[in-house]
Amino acid sequence: MALYEILSKERYRTFRACSLVTTLTQDYDRITGHGVHSTILDRQAACLGISVRKNYITRTSTMSEYEQVIESALREEKSSGAMVASSGDVFVDKGRMASVRAAGLRGCFPLHGRDTATHVREIIDSGFKAWVVCVNAAVLDQSFIGCEVDRNLLNRLPAGVDPCGEYGEYHTFVVDGPIFRGAVRCKRGQIVLREGFYFCDVTLD
Repeated sequence: MALYEILSKERYRTFRACSLVTTLTQDYDRITGHGVHSTILDRQAACLGISVRKNYITRTSTMSEYEQVIESALREEKSSGAMVASSGDVFVDKGRMASVRAAGLRGCFPLHGRDTATHVREIIDSGFKAWVVCVNAAVLDQSFIGCEVDRNLLNRLPAGVDPCGEYGEYHTFVVDGPIFRGAVRCKRGQIVLREGFYFCDVTLD
């Protein structure tokens, strides 16, 4: 949605999205926290028509080490000509802002401060299709994993769970939407419980 805002809203008309930046766990070659394999990430980036910079941490990396990897990646983007770093955080923490500043970039957070209950409905109404690929088992049961983010899912969320999963209750993978050249050709696969989280594998179709 942050990318959608930047690509479609008049106030960002001078911006150009030059690359996507994300972090993967090298032990698994999967997006950290989401569990989506790098091959699926590549396909998503191709459907968006934007290159992706992959940065790797180990499964035992600390938050400090993670932040160092992100800051290094942002510095490399700056050296390639980037001037602004953006993210889709609704609640932007000081660490994120500090990493952006340390890299010498200007921060842009289009979703910052939005009401999450309203925002998630805007995501659905805008035509984005997302699957729940990771669920915190201490908060949500297995029935949520692999589901599409729609109004039925929102109506089932227990009280106290953020509608956008902004406190880590769940994570998603977007497979289609108005800024995609075509839907990501993939399918939902095996569900596993690992270290207190349910993961739904996403495989090539």
